[in-house]
Amino acid sequence: MARKLTTFQKHLDARDLNINKYAERLDVTASYLYEMNSGKQPPSYELAFRIEEDTRGAIPMNYWAKRPDLKDEGGPEWRKKT
Repeated sequence: MARKLTTFQKHLDARDLNINKYAERLDVTASYLYEMNSGKQPPSYELAFRIEEDTRGAIPMNYWAKRPDLKDEGGPEWRKKT
């Protein structure tokens, strides 16, 4: 069974980027982005803002939010739990 891609991963794929390249671009570790994408670690406020700016709003800051009223089915699993 294929894994469900997050909106974040789909965005990177559409731009021919992988997490390693994107981590370099954002000046963070690839392991941090992997943890964010898998739902193990939320991004800092600053990093979420930088991602929103870099993606021109395609990945908004609220994509990473834990709030149930900000649901996005493509987001990390940890943020869907209340």
